Amino acid sequence: MKLIKAFGLFSALALSPTLAGAAESAEEHPTYARDVAPIIQDNCQICHQPGQIGPMSFTSYEEVRPWAPLIGTGNATVPVRYGHWYSTAQG
Repeated sequence: MKLIKAFGLFSALALSPTLAGAAESAEEHPTYARDVAPIIQDNCQICHQPGQIGPMSFTSYEEVRPWAPLIGTGNATVPVRYGHWYSTAQG
């Protein structure tokens, strides 16, 4: 009986670093709420919200997600192509 308890304790201790590592690696992955939403809010939502000039709304994950492949290419992240920046940059 003592052998079974000792084995169980040893197993739990052996798994502890693995479980701790899983928690740490989960924090390393970007999340929409923590990492993406602040960028969208600061750089995109001024135009991309209902009633503004942006052709689509970016006010929630569900609205941004379908556009992620385009945003990820960099085509949608060059501000000089959008809004008043483009006309100012062109002279």
